[in-house]
Amino acid sequence: MIHADAALNKLRLYLRLAHQWRWLNEGQYRHVSMMVAELGRLLGGWMKAK
Repeated sequence: MIHADAALNKLRLYLRLAHQWRWLNEGQYRHVSMMVAELGRLLGGWMKAK
């Protein structure tokens, strides 16, 4: 589980960099950020349940 949390944090960093470097436009960044936030909520609930 800790590996999944670390991987999710790494993904967040990569997404911020991609947006900063303009590889993603605002709409793409907003969409993927919402998806990653949902993954974080699911992972948090899963970790809490364990």
